[in-house]
Amino acid sequence: MAGVRTRYLLKALAIEKQKAPGLYADGGGLNFIVTNVGTKRWELRTTIEGRRRQLGLGIYPDVSLEAARCRADQIRRAGRQDQFQGRRVWNARPARGATFKEAFESFFALKGEQLSNAKHRQQWRATMETYVFPFLGHEPVRTITSAQVVKVLSPIWNLKSETAKRVLQRMQAVFEAAIVRGEREAASPTVGVTAALGLRKVAPKHYAALPYSDVPIFLDAVRRMNGGKAVLALEFLILTAARSGEVRGMTWAEVDLENAVWTLPPERMKARATHRVPSIPSRTCYPPETSAERRSQL
Repeated sequence: MAGVRTRYLLKALAIEKQKAPGLYADGGGLNFIVTNVGTKRWELRTTIEGRRRQLGLGIYPDVSLEAARCRADQIRRAGRQDQFQGRRVWNARPARGATFKEAFESFFALKGEQLSNAKHRQQWRATMETYVFPFLGHEPVRTITSAQVVKVLSPIWNLKSETAKRVLQRMQAVFEAAIVRGEREAASPTVGVTAALGLRKVAPKHYAALPYSDVPIFLDAVRRMNGGKAVLALEFLILTAARSGEVRGMTWAEVDLENAVWTLPPERMKARATHRVPSIPSRTCYPPETSAERRSQL
């Protein structure tokens, strides 16, 4: 058994502040892992009945440093006493052999509630149904390998790089949740997949932007259009730099006419924080460098 000096290497304050992805050892096989997507979890690497095992002990901060150490000690004692009997001592639920699709449904039952955007929820499910379920949907989540994950992503890794990246991130979230629920003992098979598939350098394609000096000209052109509410909404969007969904969903209850302030509630903001947009005096002007010829083009 490891000595005292090789145990309890981590500090509670340090892991609370730790953000850099990596594996941080506490000693005795207990590790604190920060994933590339920011998830923090506990893992115990130990030997039970002659076999090396990697056991997920929970997500931080739901499972604290002290609780993770306690769970690790329980498992070590059970392993030495041959009382493991195919299940974790801190979770008497027997392994059910859940499929990847079932693991996704269990994970998404909670994750879906956290996504306020219906389109985003649909995209999560659509990527799984299109790219993952046909190949891994009926595979036991506990036995899926990195090679199988690579096989799923290979056809789209270079062809649809952004989609492939999102599929990999979502698969990683499902596997990590399965580890926490006790449906998988090995580490996530998404680890190392990016390195195996290789990095593709793709030049970003940006939408064409209107030069800042031409914005007043464009606003004049917008104000002369006969588009009704749509034209007014477009002008309002430009002046407030708001997202289109925020403008389209605005209600009069959010507007303080007396103080000229538009206040968006947290549930309508991506950052889930109240956002205030004060009014500024509107004036149409042209920068000195804008020629009469350029103004006449719009």
